Amino acid sequence: MWFRKDLKKDARAMLKHNYWRMVALCLLVALFAGEANQMLSLVRAYVGARPEIEAEQEAGTGLHQKTNSEVVVDILKQLGYEEYQSAGVSATQGVLAGIVNGIGQAGSFLFGILNVINQFLFHDSVAAIFIILLGLLIRFIYWCFVGNVLVVGKNRFFMETVTYEHAPVPRMLFIYRVNRAFKVAAAMFMRGFFLLLWMLTIVGGPIKYYTYYMIPYIVAENPDIDWKSAMALSKRMTSGHKWRMFLLDLSFIGWDILNAFTFGLLDLFYIVPYKNSVRAQLYQRQREQVIREKCPCWEMLDDRYLFEEPAVIPEEIPSEKIDPELRMLEYPVQLFKIPEEKRREWMEAHYDRPYSLRSIILLFFTFSIVGWLWEVGLHMVQAGEFVNRGTMFGPWLPIYGSGGCLVILLLRRYAKHPLVTFGLTVLLCGVVEYGTGWYLEVTKGVKWWDYTGYFLNLHGRICAEGLLVFGIGGCAAIYVIGPALDEKFKKIPKKVQTALCVILIALFCSDIVYSHFHPNTGNGITQPAAEKEMQSAAAGATIAGSAGGGLMIPGVRVDFGEVSGPEKTELQVWG
Repeated sequence: MWFRKDLKKDARAMLKHNYWRMVALCLLVALFAGEANQMLSLVRAYVGARPEIEAEQEAGTGLHQKTNSEVVVDILKQLGYEEYQSAGVSATQGVLAGIVNGIGQAGSFLFGILNVINQFLFHDSVAAIFIILLGLLIRFIYWCFVGNVLVVGKNRFFMETVTYEHAPVPRMLFIYRVNRAFKVAAAMFMRGFFLLLWMLTIVGGPIKYYTYYMIPYIVAENPDIDWKSAMALSKRMTSGHKWRMFLLDLSFIGWDILNAFTFGLLDLFYIVPYKNSVRAQLYQRQREQVIREKCPCWEMLDDRYLFEEPAVIPEEIPSEKIDPELRMLEYPVQLFKIPEEKRREWMEAHYDRPYSLRSIILLFFTFSIVGWLWEVGLHMVQAGEFVNRGTMFGPWLPIYGSGGCLVILLLRRYAKHPLVTFGLTVLLCGVVEYGTGWYLEVTKGVKWWDYTGYFLNLHGRICAEGLLVFGIGGCAAIYVIGPALDEKFKKIPKKVQTALCVILIALFCSDIVYSHFHPNTGNGITQPAAEKEMQSAAAGATIAGSAGGGLMIPGVRVDFGEVSGPEKTELQVWG
């Protein structure tokens, strides 16, 4: 018999030993798994207000080619799911938020990519529907083999922390490392499938939710178990406990209410790790009861070292994983019945290496070109058009190259301390981005980017989520990308490297000179600072000025309507 008070007490003890690891893991699973357990999210689509479409429809022109998201909504409305018209609207601005929304649901990011394909290759509604179905298929595959598998890996992490003081964040990839992704995906799919069917009965849905509650934990312990046995075990483990499990979930309602006043921060930094710790404790209690009573299929719960430390520490266990009291600090993966696959050698590349001048130059242009491709590709997904981003005319954004090279040259000496490296990377990239933005505004009187309205922004030149992305990218450059590219560059003959560096530098310098006198500006690229201040204006607001043209800013489109007075015009803003 278990009690809520005991579960929560033990869960809080777990948090003390692995707090930051738990927070990091929950954040990663939220980013990449999204609403992985909600099968109905497959049919959600993002649609914003589109006044120009409404005008065409009212005029009866019939010339507007519907986007994939709009066709999805039309289909759903015909089926009676009108509420999905407003599903998926982002709560925050920014690239990171867009990616998260796109992963968490069949939304703007995925359908934006498919819209680009549709605009270039197809022109009829039948082809558009085909693209939509392709998008749903991609989303379904992602849900099965990434989202669900990562959720099981997360459960494995929390289950190990019940007994062991430490658990590495890469444990979320446990299922992939033992090469059991297909088996786990099959079990999780059948769980979702039966839950969906029971949801149609209304009453049976909540009951079966708790009946199948333990399946993600059972397959995390034994990835070889078949889905029928996992369901039978879960049914036995929850028999007679469903109401108490419901009350356990309900007991977190106070935390959920408090979370509303913290804009979701409490959820990230405490509630989600806390809930997962409590559920891992619950699984341990129910598992012990099933084994003690020798219920059907109990012998499949065969990971004896998951909740029980080895009596004798094997010689192959590294000494850093053993404390002075001869206790295991981490789960002994060497003793698991399924051997883990060896890690790829490129993941073990030596990051504290000397870089030649030729390699640094090539790294600079590689990062600059990749940054340009990222910016251009992102704009194509969001706006459906090609725009040459940046201050220059060549296919490069030097701010990415400068940031990447500075991070590698200045911070690789701190690479033995990942958290310090991440913090310094965020700081360095923030200084580079803020300084570049300030310089361009002062010298050119134009903004090439503006984070006004983003969470924790500074003068619109930098923002928290942008720095988070740069921090992750900078660490990737230090630990993986830089060493891997350096190894590739070393295979190129030195004469060829030198010639390539000279050509690139010559083209780059020519672009610098030309762009100094004729900077790359235009619709979707830049905006005068005075106009940028109007970004926060509400729809229908009036401003002084003259009519004409349109204005593009990240995530917002602004059109100037007809002149309504001698010195006034109407400004319309929509997402």
